[in-house]
Amino acid sequence: MSTTYYPSYETLKSTSLQLLASADFLRLHWKLTDDDISRAITVLRDPTDETSAQERFSADHPVSKASVTYPPVSSIPVSVEPLDEYAGKWWEAHDLHADKDDPQFRSCFDADGSVVHSCGQDRPGDEGPKLEIVAPLGHFVNVGQYVGAAHPWLRSLDHQLRLVKGEIGSWTLDPHVLLIVRPSQPSPLRIDGHEGWTPSNVDDHWRTLAKTAKNLLERRARENVPEQRQDA
Repeated sequence: MSTTYYPSYETLKSTSLQLLASADFLRLHWKLTDDDISRAITVLRDPTDETSAQERFSADHPVSKASVTYPPVSSIPVSVEPLDEYAGKWWEAHDLHADKDDPQFRSCFDADGSVVHSCGQDRPGDEGPKLEIVAPLGHFVNVGQYVGAAHPWLRSLDHQLRLVKGEIGSWTLDPHVLLIVRPSQPSPLRIDGHEGWTPSNVDDHWRTLAKTAKNLLERRARENVPEQRQDA
């Protein structure tokens, strides 16, 4: 039996082919509240109905074996949208008030005069952290593999995420504010704090994802693409 070789995420992104989050990935209600994935993530029973029952995620749940992307990919470099933008926002937040002669800010500068330390913080690197997820040969990255790698990684970035989601250089998002993953795309991941969200905001968010899943399933039906599930 011949081995199926799937392209990488970056290979597909470099083509004109549209690469999307799969309908199964869009089913995830993913909170960054607990190290235990089964307590942090629930799965919509019906991806097209945001009001449908939610089931506890586990390695045995059928969604775990589904591709994380449409079409499937063999590897994916995961980044986090707020952290990708962190360096530029940090510089904007600190450059105007940075003063090496003012003890309040305790600023340091490089040879070009650019601020590299201010308010007790070092300037972050130009790129945010990345996590490379690679499926075994002949397999695609499925939801179980993706979540199993990404969830503990995101939990380890909690302080950075709260620093960025707050007003950079002024305050850190309260540790009691719920952080959620918005599964609209597998990379870069979008992370939001629920502070200030009204019930209407939450409903609109999940309604949009359900509509996206419905459109994707209809497209897959038109293209006569079968559902793909596979162990990692």
